[in-house]
Amino acid sequence: MVALRITQCGWRVTIPLFFFDYFDGQQLHEAEDGVELCDADAAYLEAFKAATEIWGEALQGRRNPRSDAFKIRDRTGVVVLELPFAEVLESSRGRRLRGAPERSPTPTRRLR
Repeated sequence: MVALRITQCGWRVTIPLFFFDYFDGQQLHEAEDGVELCDADAAYLEAFKAATEIWGEALQGRRNPRSDAFKIRDRTGVVVLELPFAEVLESSRGRRLRGAPERSPTPTRRLR
């Protein structure tokens, strides 16, 4: 949500600023730079996209990222959202993975 504030120089538009702190399962890495986004929903979607990418990289490195998470802070330092990476996994249950081969219910060729 964009906020309008009165300053000494008149009206000022304030765009929300979000910081994406990353918990790697052992340690919290606090973000130094924030990202301007229109609202908390947009911040959640950005975190979800990043978590999906990190999940894939972790699996390629043979590391289970299930206990990883993002803590999203606003410009005042208040945590407005938390995204456990396990939520990313849960959201994909029941979907066929991209690039996974189709499986036929019965063999297409029989050996004699």
